[in-house]
Order: sequence, then structure tokens, then C-alpha cells
Amino acid sequence: MFHRLRDRVCVFVVAILCGAAALEAWQTALASGSRGARAVGIAAAAGGVWLGLAALFPVLISGPLQKIRPLARTWTRLEELDARERAGVDLRPRFSVLAAVMVVWGAACLAANIFGNSLDPPPVWLDDQGAYLERAEEMRNPAGSMLTLPQLYADLRTGRFREDNRHPLFLGLLALAPGEEFGRQLAGGFGLAAFLSGVVLVWHRFCPLAAGLFAILLGMNHNLGQFSVMVVCETLLIWWISLAYFVLLPPAAAGRSLARRRGRILLASVFLGLAYLTKATGLLFFGVFMVWLAWQSRPRGDEEIPSETDRLSVISWTEPYPLRQWVIALLCGGIGFLAVSFPLLERNVRAFGNPFHNVNSLLLFTDDYSHFDNLIRGGVTTKEAADDYFRTHTIGQMVDRELRGLVWEAFIMLRSLGPKGLDDGRVLFGLPIAVFCGVGLWFERRPAKWLLLGWIGACWVVFAWYVPIAAGDRFPIPLLLPALAHASDGMARTLRALR
Repeated sequence: MFHRLRDRVCVFVVAILCGAAALEAWQTALASGSRGARAVGIAAAAGGVWLGLAALFPVLISGPLQKIRPLARTWTRLEELDARERAGVDLRPRFSVLAAVMVVWGAACLAANIFGNSLDPPPVWLDDQGAYLERAEEMRNPAGSMLTLPQLYADLRTGRFREDNRHPLFLGLLALAPGEEFGRQLAGGFGLAAFLSGVVLVWHRFCPLAAGLFAILLGMNHNLGQFSVMVVCETLLIWWISLAYFVLLPPAAAGRSLARRRGRILLASVFLGLAYLTKATGLLFFGVFMVWLAWQSRPRGDEEIPSETDRLSVISWTEPYPLRQWVIALLCGGIGFLAVSFPLLERNVRAFGNPFHNVNSLLLFTDDYSHFDNLIRGGVTTKEAADDYFRTHTIGQMVDRELRGLVWEAFIMLRSLGPKGLDDGRVLFGLPIAVFCGVGLWFERRPAKWLLLGWIGACWVVFAWYVPIAAGDRFPIPLLLPALAHASDGMARTLRALR
């Protein structure tokens, strides 16, 4: 019953969002003076309507696909192979030597990607780089770099650290040797760490062939190469979010004892705490994680649990005292985050009276970034800004802002998956990559996939609202590695079905 309810909720949410995006695309097309833009907008509107109806009536997708015989045969083969996997037959394509060659090729692509960006890096004034360098220079301890991080910790605990825009982890590391060259090396190091750890984790959690495909997709990705030469925290955030996700996606051979399951939840919580210390959006990922954890580990009552379902679950559903297991799982999910982020939470309470304070919260309640400085100079609180925004805007205006944002944010999220060198044309590659990600997620049985879908949905909705203020790949980019991992798995499954 719970699975049917969950599926129905997902279907209606997808249908509503697709319909809303289609409506906004239609309005944008009508307002455009260019015939080409109008045609694209009308096509996007028609596609949104079709996808929204297909969520309610899957035959709109399955019917046309069945008419295309090669696609129908491939999908049937995918389902047959998945059924054999569920029966316990290991059918994952190995190709270890080929996969190793592909990993080396992906590493070469990444090296060329970073080198190409380093020849003409984005200017320092772009995306807060200058602000990071200026603040890091102020934070450096004149008595020596080794004292910088202890001093930062003490300043957080006492509330003397007053920076309420950029979070302290990347700033503290940058303050060890504040400078443009060191900042780019730091970001590049975290980008390389994300690449290496991602390849290893995909190799063990999916299959070698998927790891090889993943290495090539990630090595060629425009955003990883660009953010690896910028003095910003994005590569560090990418790393933490990917580690948190892959911890919750254990390989088939991993232990399933109660202690190991709780340990994975705790470790993921720690990584999300580090993500919050890196950037404020880490709080969004943690909030969705806790909702997902509460739902996945909820007591099932008298519901009969198949052994395979229990083996894949986040916590064991067959243990006695299910309510106690649920409470312990939530405690593990919260303790790690609180333990790691406590210095920042304490600083926020001492200095601003709100444990999750961030000055950028004001931007949620403005129509343009130019209003930001006026709000700060006026000492306006987030609550006051919200009250004023809701008083001066109608529901129709707010709905229109969100709908327009949904269209653009969907485009941005697809574009972020594409390779270097094509600018907005990256969406032409991002779309098929997203399709293969959907194939991988469709056949994924581990419940962590619902966490990824929750993160994607939350980023789409929240950052759509933020589009009038700032729009860019850096907002959804923390999900890059999990999305490419499932896309690689979808590609590997498809190749296996075509054999």
C-alpha cells in the first residue's frame, strides 16, 4: 500500500510540474518576437504537456515505443535481464581491462579539461572568487598559517567570526595561503579527489564497465573542469554530496548487519554536515535526507517484508521493536550532522539568533539582486523581508515566478550534464545523458535512488524560485556525480541488452 501511495504521489507531482512548465513555455513562446524562439517554445510546451499526461497515462510513452521495434526489443531485453538479476544471477558486464582503459582515458580527458580551462580561467570577479580571496586574507593568522584553523574554530565558538554569506570550511582552507594560485590548486585538488573517489565507488557499486563510462562522462564534463580552476567551494561540495550518496548506496557484497546500516546513516550525516560547513545549500540536502530517512525507515506494522526487500533497505524491517529502530535511525541521521556543523550552528545562534542564518536568505524575498544591498544597509531581517514580499506580491505573481523558474532550471540542470566546449549546446548531450540516468534509476532497487530523486526535485523547485536573482550550473552541480553514476549504469545496462 505504501509503495502504491508513494508512486501515486510521485506521478501527480510530476504531472503538475510538467504541466506548469509547459504553460510557462507556451506563454514565453507567445511573448517572443523571434519565429525560431517561438517555435522552440511551442515545441517545449507540447513536450511538457505530453510528459505530464504520460505521468498519468504511461501508455503515451510505452505505446509509441512499442511501435519502434528496436527500442521495444531493447526494453524487453532490459526487463528480462533485470528479472534474472532479481533472481540472483550476476549478469553485470565486467570488461575489467576495457573499463580500466576507459578510466585512464577519462582521467586524460579531465586533465585536458582542467588544463584547457587553466589557460583562460574565469576572471576573479566572477562567482564570488574575489570575495573568497579577500575574506581569506583577512582570516589568515599573522602568527603563522598553522594557527589559522584553530583560530577560526575559536572565532566560530565565540561568535567573533561574522561572515554570514560564505561558509567557513573552504574559507578556512583557503586562508592557509590566501592567493589566486593556491585557491585554484585547492579547487583542482578537490575536483580530482571527487573524480578518483567517484570512479572507485562506481566500480564497486555498479560494475567496471559503468565505472569506465562514468570516468569518461565526468572527465569531459564542462562544470567539473571549470570549477576546478576557480577559487570557489563547488568542487568540495560536489565531493561531500557524492560521498554522502554513495555511502547510502552499498554494493551487493556489503555487510547488512544492524551496526553497519546505522554506521552508513551516521557517515552520510557527517558528510552532509561537512557539506553545510562548505555552503549553505548543504542544509537543503540534509533536510531532504532526513525526510527520506524518516520515510524509508518507518515501522511497517504487520506488513510482510520479503527477504530481498529487507536486505536492500536502509535499516532492517524484520528487527524487533521497529519504532525504536526508526528513532535510532533518525538519531544517527541527525547526530553526525550536528556534531560536525555545531561550531557554525553555535556561531549563528550567538551572533544572529538563528542556528541556520545566512544573509543570502534575504534574496529569496526580492525580485532582483540589486535590492540586496539596500536590504543589508537597512538591517532588514529575513522575516521582515518575507513579510514585505508577501504583502506586496499577489499569488499570481509568485506562481508566475516559480513557473518561469521551473522552465529555466530544467534547462540548466540538463545543460550541467554536458561536455566542455558547447556553451548552451551542452543541453543536446545533457538530454540523452538524463535519459540514460532515468533508465539506470528505473532498474535500481536500492532505496537511495529515492534520495537522489528527492534531491533533484528539491533543487529544481527551490532553485527555480531563485532564477530571477541568480541562475547557473553551480546550484544543481553537487548532484553531478550521482546523476552521472546512474547514467553510466543505464548505458551499461543498455549495452548489455544490445549484445
